Amino acid sequence: MKTDKLPPLPTREQELKYLEKLETSLGTDPWLTIHPRKYMATPYRLMFKNKISYRNEYYKTFALNGIASFIIASPLIA
Repeated sequence: MKTDKLPPLPTREQELKYLEKLETSLGTDPWLTIHPRKYMATPYRLMFKNKISYRNEYYKTFALNGIASFIIASPLIA
């Protein structure tokens, strides 16, 4: 039976960098939300945060495209 070698332990600098990343990530979470359990410390937490940010970016782009098309098409309508 073949055993895998354990990866090397992280250095102190890597630990501090990870803790800074975790602190900034937790700092951007909303204080009040409809789904507070989705922001708990699980592997799915970042997936949920990214989904929300992509959805908001999609809505913003959709609205800007609608406004731009209305401005371009308004002389043709009149």
